[in-house]
Amino acid sequence: MSGPPSASCRAGLPAVRMPAVGATQSYLGIDVGGTGIKWSVLAAGRVIQSGSAATPRTGRQDVIDAIVSIVRAAQAGRPSISGVGLALPGVIDTVQARSVFIPNVPGDWSDYPVGREIEAQAGIPVTVLNDARAFGVAELMLGAGRQDSRALFVTLGTGVGGAIALDGRILIGQRDTLGEIGHFLVAPGGELCGCGGRGCLETIASGSAIVAYVTRAVIMSLSPVLNRLCGGHPELLTARLIAEAADENDPWCRDALARAGHYIGVAASSLCMALQLHAVVIGGGLVGAYEHIAPATQEVLLEREALTGRVRVRRADLGPAAGSIGAGLQAAAQLQPQDAASPPIGRKDS
Repeated sequence: MSGPPSASCRAGLPAVRMPAVGATQSYLGIDVGGTGIKWSVLAAGRVIQSGSAATPRTGRQDVIDAIVSIVRAAQAGRPSISGVGLALPGVIDTVQARSVFIPNVPGDWSDYPVGREIEAQAGIPVTVLNDARAFGVAELMLGAGRQDSRALFVTLGTGVGGAIALDGRILIGQRDTLGEIGHFLVAPGGELCGCGGRGCLETIASGSAIVAYVTRAVIMSLSPVLNRLCGGHPELLTARLIAEAADENDPWCRDALARAGHYIGVAASSLCMALQLHAVVIGGGLVGAYEHIAPATQEVLLEREALTGRVRVRRADLGPAAGSIGAGLQAAAQLQPQDAASPPIGRKDS
């Protein structure tokens, strides 16, 4: 990784309410994705720096080196950094700080002590959690869910992730699959999912599934809007272009996004009924299509209102930095001395 990550930082972000962290303490949150690594430094009630770097495509050790480089650059800028929170897109052992299974980051991450490895190289405590739970932590504490003590958080991107807040705390298990709404069965006998099941929400509502669903319209030249945006090349179709076409009232794209929203509502309504949740917060890379997704989700939830009570659907507030902010908040919660002022982040070991 060439040069310090601070070259891409954004300082002077709006003040955010932090948990009870001393004025001299700061925490670094790092959110690792398949193509990019986002980071945020949180201190004294503010996100004081944030930035990003490309995820190396040359294997696990290069990814680790990139993470350590970000940590060291942050330490050089603020020697008072007290800990690091690391968010990863897969199954995590949060107690052992190990990755169990990470499908979209280069290299073999099976049963790998990622937290301990970074601690050894950087000399600073590290906590590890799933990226969707990190998103939930950030939106619960600082974003669209801060008024809701019981809520479901949904991230829509290449896949579908989720997090559950009960009594003002995000549920985080030792094997951290709590809230994985993307693998809820919503269409029995449907398409094969990467998890091995059929008809998971991720096969309908993820960005990759929506692109696959709409590709037929490009191949058959059924959509003049998509043909213009893609130049008639289906391989150029992206979820972002689908959202743009939906904004232009393309029926194929509006149908695909509404279909995704409907099945999000199907999955969410069962969770809301079982756990008495009062809000559904939708974010992630597809949040630009929120206006085409959310009405169908809200419609399903209204149909179940007699059982669930009123459930509000909201757009996430914090944007692409949410995962890194949540990872930093989780590090603050786990690594600072615990007292009555501990922040509302919880663990449900299972």
